[in-house]
Amino acid sequence: MKLFESFDNSIECSQFDIISCAEHLRNLNMNSNCKHLSLICLNIRSARKNFDLFVLLLSYLKFKFTFIILTETWMMEDQSLTMEIPGYSKHCLFRNNYGGGISIFYDSQLNAKLLKPISRIYENFEFIAVKAK
Repeated sequence: MKLFESFDNSIECSQFDIISCAEHLRNLNMNSNCKHLSLICLNIRSARKNFDLFVLLLSYLKFKFTFIILTETWMMEDQSLTMEIPGYSKHCLFRNNYGGGISIFYDSQLNAKLLKPISRIYENFEFIAVKAK
C-alpha cells in the first residue's frame, strides 16, 4: 500500500506503524509554503480508537496536507462531532450500521463543497467527492 507520495519521495507500508510512519513523513523534503496539492489517505480502522493518535502524528509534521482522507471510520453521524483537526474543515459519510464510513478533511482556507449527487454510501463501498477552489 502506498501511504504517501510527493514529487520525489514515496513510502511503501505493508502495515501501518505510527512511529515509523511519523519518522518517514517528518524527513520528507516538502516546503511548508508549497502551493502544490498534497494528500494522505488512511484506512483508520475505527476513528474512535485511532483518531487522536493520527492527529498527534499530523502535529509532528513540518508541512500541512491539502487533503486528508480517512476510510473505515466506523462512526455514526452523531459521533463525528468530536472528529476535528485544527486548520481543517470536513465532510463525512456514514453507514447506518457497524463498519464503513469515509471522511475527507481539507485545508480550511479552501472553498470545498461536497458533490452530493455522487458522494454517497453504496451497498459495497463508499464514495466521497469534493470540488475545491
